[in-house]
Amino acid sequence: MFINYLLLKNIMIQNANALSGALIAGFPAVTAWLGFVHALERKVREKGFPSVRFNGAGIICHDCHLRLYAGSGELAYSVLNNRKPPDKKGRNSSLIEEVYCHLNVSLFIRGENTEEKNKEFIRVVSEAIRILKIAGGDITDAGIPETGIIPDNKQGWCELRQRIAPGYALLERRDVMIRAMNSGMDAMAALLKYITVPGTGLIPVATGYQGLSPPGSAENARAEVIPHRFAESVITLGEFRRTDKLRNPSAMLWCYHYLPDDNLYLCQQKNH
Repeated sequence: MFINYLLLKNIMIQNANALSGALIAGFPAVTAWLGFVHALERKVREKGFPSVRFNGAGIICHDCHLRLYAGSGELAYSVLNNRKPPDKKGRNSSLIEEVYCHLNVSLFIRGENTEEKNKEFIRVVSEAIRILKIAGGDITDAGIPETGIIPDNKQGWCELRQRIAPGYALLERRDVMIRAMNSGMDAMAALLKYITVPGTGLIPVATGYQGLSPPGSAENARAEVIPHRFAESVITLGEFRRTDKLRNPSAMLWCYHYLPDDNLYLCQQKNH
């Protein structure tokens, strides 16, 4: 099996939203990364490549800096907030806690009809990246996009990882949560237990949404023809694993999955 890919290396992102769910602050939600990939696909299709499809993405983190601080000897961290300008009467605005982070990330995007070595396609992708955001953060720099075809095996991965190392691929570890809950542990207790184990690389990560209300219409919606519903974030365990520990490129690919019987809209990995 071969993979047509688009590789976006060393994307520098400033002030990305690190508050990815009601309970966690840290690495941006997987939905934000796949949302960017979907937006990029739409931009590329509008600019003369209507047959292009992006149907999966691997997330490789090179650096993530949360805007937090702690005083000398303190164990609890506080958020570094930007103060809003005074209102018309000169009063200070209310302070809303917002968690941001600065990132250096590479994206390995699986695609169809990605026009290998096509200079026009590379130009269109580069221009689209400049006007998009990732997790609400500004893209301040990005390398030249690369396209190609590689085998989905160890040899193909060895060839690719040399161009993105050093880095850590984000993997889904839903299996750890399932085993813990099958043994009788509460979901929240399992989450708190495993993210505190040193040296595991496990983190809480938001991977989708759970529908709470029936789909229906919403006033002043951006897309009125699409049904809307109330939803809440789905949180599970993720793992940052060194890229040299992966067996093949598809091991890190996140894809969309819709489970209508459970009202779940998820980003998942087949291998985890």
